[in-house]
Amino acid sequence: MNDARLERTIGLVLGAGAIVSFCLLAIGIAGMGVAHVGPLDRPFPPFDLNRLGSDLAALKPAGFLWLGLLAVILTRRSACSRRSWASPWRASGVWWRWPQSC
Repeated sequence: MNDARLERTIGLVLGAGAIVSFCLLAIGIAGMGVAHVGPLDRPFPPFDLNRLGSDLAALKPAGFLWLGLLAVILTRRSACSRRSWASPWRASGVWWRWPQSC
């Protein structure tokens, strides 16, 4: 894969991930407003991957917020891993150095 195509792919992954993350976070924030839940109300539901699906099915705002945050983290991680696998450092056998963009 050449550098121009790789950069385009990374840009598309980051762009799509940003849009999806923003939409999920916006739905979660709007749901908090509709449910009259403040951002500092205690206790806020902790992150539980096993409960995430049921929270989304029940349209709970916390489920959308956690999924949006997870999408932000995974999008960035995915783009960095794509860049690191295609970097010249891999070809030279130096695996410990991350690209400057990550």
